[in-house]
Amino acid sequence: MSRVYRAAYHYIRDGVSAVLAEIVDAPESAPQTVGAAMVITANETFGTIGGGVMEAQVIELARSRVLEEKTDLTETVNTHGCADCRVQMIFYDGEKPAVKKHLLELARAEKHALIPMYICGAGHVAREVASLASKMGFRVTVVDDREDMLTPERFPDCDLKVVEDYSNPPECDPKSFILIMTRGHEYDAKALVWALRQDYFYLGMMGSKAKRDQLFLAASANGISMTKIYAQCHCPIGLNIGGGSPAEIAVSIMAEVQMERYGTTFRKLKKK
Repeated sequence: MSRVYRAAYHYIRDGVSAVLAEIVDAPESAPQTVGAAMVITANETFGTIGGGVMEAQVIELARSRVLEEKTDLTETVNTHGCADCRVQMIFYDGEKPAVKKHLLELARAEKHALIPMYICGAGHVAREVASLASKMGFRVTVVDDREDMLTPERFPDCDLKVVEDYSNPPECDPKSFILIMTRGHEYDAKALVWALRQDYFYLGMMGSKAKRDQLFLAASANGISMTKIYAQCHCPIGLNIGGGSPAEIAVSIMAEVQMERYGTTFRKLKKK
């Protein structure tokens, strides 16, 4: 949602009036859930509330409001289609400075409400994982010792932290997801020891089973019990769904993250 607020802010900052449309009530059959949102201007959209006939209805109505310059308008509409939803639409006037400040405050507040994720490593897979995670409700912080790899161009919508040797990354909280995928065993080992001493919800590391056993043994030499290490660190990380490109590996990793986040198990939606 914070991405949607930020998009709305950028439109308004540039003097473009927009409508923020958010689902406030939806049946189980709806393609999106309560809280799904999108921004609609006279010529562009950002985000989605489910697509199809329902979204088309909302876009058409929102654009009529923009063209009519219905300032300070808030209304709730009932959509009609395969899944009827109630959608709240708020008109933001691009000419009002107070609107810009309001949207920026919303974006900042929403960002801090997101689930924290720390990615140790800034390589090809990390870049793809960060891109997916930032779209899936995570507040992503990428940690690496290479400053030239940690750029907004490579990791948009992410916080970036340069560390010398992964021995002192940022402190985590019990809601955090930590993913380790550095460029080598030496850095993975240091990141793993740091991670195991944090409070977190989920800890995963990319690598083979042979690498796992080697790094787990090294971590135990730092006073961490092998029982705790094997119980708490998911390695190899990801679901065995095929593919080997960075993007495909990222999908596999985020699929496991999603399962852990929602407490579900992997199965096809189509029953055999």
